[in-house]
Amino acid sequence: RGVANARAYLDLLAAADDGLPEAAFVKADFNLQAAFQPPDPQAQASPVEILTVHGAKGLEFDQVFLPFLDWQPLKSEDNTPPFLLEEIPGRNLHGLALSRPYVQEKPSSLYLLLRDLKNQRVVDEARRVFYVAVTRARQRLVMSGVARLDKQGRWQSSGDSPLTWLKEHYRLDLPTAGFPVSWPDPEMDVELITEVQSLAGQTAPPRELPAAWDFSPEAAPFEVSFPSALAASPQETATRPESEAATDGDAARLRGVIMHRAFQTLARGNPPPDAVSLAAALRQEGLTRSVAAALAAEIAAELAACQTDPFLTALLAPDMPWAASEWLLEDQPQPGAIRRGVIDLAAFNGQDWWLLDFKTSRPAPGEDWEAFITQETEKYRPQLLAYREMAAKAKGIEPPETIRLGIYFTACRRVVEM
Repeated sequence: RGVANARAYLDLLAAADDGLPEAAFVKADFNLQAAFQPPDPQAQASPVEILTVHGAKGLEFDQVFLPFLDWQPLKSEDNTPPFLLEEIPGRNLHGLALSRPYVQEKPSSLYLLLRDLKNQRVVDEARRVFYVAVTRARQRLVMSGVARLDKQGRWQSSGDSPLTWLKEHYRLDLPTAGFPVSWPDPEMDVELITEVQSLAGQTAPPRELPAAWDFSPEAAPFEVSFPSALAASPQETATRPESEAATDGDAARLRGVIMHRAFQTLARGNPPPDAVSLAAALRQEGLTRSVAAALAAEIAAELAACQTDPFLTALLAPDMPWAASEWLLEDQPQPGAIRRGVIDLAAFNGQDWWLLDFKTSRPAPGEDWEAFITQETEKYRPQLLAYREMAAKAKGIEPPETIRLGIYFTACRRVVEM
């Protein structure tokens, strides 16, 4: 029956297709009201009804069971929708804001304001739905949810959820497991259950489903590529499982991440981070305390040595005529294709344009520095050439070859110009 309902709704969508998706959904919702059919008459004799809170509006029951109190309404929302349209409270006006483009680091202030208004509207609506749910019970209301506990067993609230609202109202901690208590005003019996016995029952035999529909996916309107992929080896592009935490073997990768952040800090005219701050950042990335402390000391020393290099300090100077650190770029190399990338450092010193790529890698034990630098330069050449094309388009520089390309090896303070 569920599959039949889904097919019926898809038929409504097909009949409502009017060219524009928004218009089709509005028309389908209108037709849905007329297509509604009452529930299965055989279910009327059941003493138990399972329905949504919206479906229960206006109804009352002797006993109501309300699960999923840990539901967080904002988690189901898209935090970065392409645009926001919200009513301005207290005024007969609406605000419309577009999400930031890729090349813009931060969203506009109007977008942030409308996002806050949208989130507040979603939470307010969730509170109203929760009120409807708890007022459906005539005699007994049973609510349940998953409570997050810290290492000391204390109740930790996270985000907006009915469970958090109850915690804010009663301002009491959960009881010890197995020892229920009663909370006053209004009175509510509270019990913490840490182990739930599995229910033994018979499973229904699987139903035979109809043959799947033929489906041809619509081609994407464009394809996104990244110049950084031109230099990545298959081992570097392999995705690590999300459940796998950062280990000490990630030190080389994290060295590069933290060094890039430090160079961005210097380019903005701020003092370099000290070893304590660097170690804290490394621990946040998952390294152990001892490994983070040792690596932080190495990074601080390497960063201090780079600051003595006249070539690098000149490009990182905050009084440059034009400069950008971690510069977001996007262009369209050909129809149906979008290219995106991040340039470590772009600078114009009044005479020359420079694109600089920082490399914190170093040769393996026993490997010659010159051979390593030659290998790395050839490896990253296609990436930097693509970045030069993108930067030339963004700044209107002709010919693009006038932009100087360089790889800066931080371990030996050496720049290799292509």
